[in-house]
Amino acid sequence: MEPCMEMAWYFASDASYSARSTYSPLDRSGCRYMYLARVLVGEYTRGRTGLSYASIKEPI
Repeated sequence: MEPCMEMAWYFASDASYSARSTYSPLDRSGCRYMYLARVLVGEYTRGRTGLSYASIKEPI
């Protein structure tokens, strides 16, 4: 069975960026899929290659 999505998630402020063939390849029937969501962001971190979880924050 083929996976239906990758392990990583990312967000873009412009949906047209996510619709590029790099990020949403065609499936066997020639369709592209993308989730469009409103996201409330509290605290964030810069992404890095291989990062699966957010880094632990030091207490203030």
